[in-house]
Amino acid sequence: MEYICIQNGNKIDVMRELADFTNSGLLVDKTFDFILKHKEILESEESIMLEKKVPKIRCGEFMNYVSLDAKYSINIRKSLIILVMLLLDASLTKGAVTTLAGMAGKISQTFYMIDDKERCLLLDLLINKKSTIDVLMHHETECVQNDIKCPYRDRYICKRGELQVQNLVNELVEKQIIVNKSGRYSLAF
Repeated sequence: MEYICIQNGNKIDVMRELADFTNSGLLVDKTFDFILKHKEILESEESIMLEKKVPKIRCGEFMNYVSLDAKYSINIRKSLIILVMLLLDASLTKGAVTTLAGMAGKISQTFYMIDDKERCLLLDLLINKKSTIDVLMHHETECVQNDIKCPYRDRYICKRGELQVQNLVNELVEKQIIVNKSGRYSLAF
């Protein structure tokens, strides 16, 4: 398994590592913010630390331009980073999709476009490994996927009902994107 390992690097170092997959600094920020917020998706040997510093500005200096200086310490599987990028944005380069598929051993299988409804459920499965249908139900509660544009969200309330969850799960199982093991669902790769 290939890892991205950066110790006290800056954003340029991170972008250089991910150049084959995206050229969007915003997507990189969203990806690492998501991973930081959901550290449970990391394996025990993986780690991430992001230290953001606001530069000191002396009196009389130009105040309208402030940039954050961040230090990245990352030891994470490339496949996880690419998967999170794909689920958050779905506009990665062909290289990212090929790399992810190769790491998952799925090169000969068909590629499917993932829509926003499926992305929402897949992010849920990424965070809650081996979930049951009940765990995926958030109907009439606060939306758990504020990181993406979700068609089921109405003013931060989830409107994804049991029928929609069951239909999405069945479609994703049929596409072999997720697997069902004794009523528990997880990502197929």
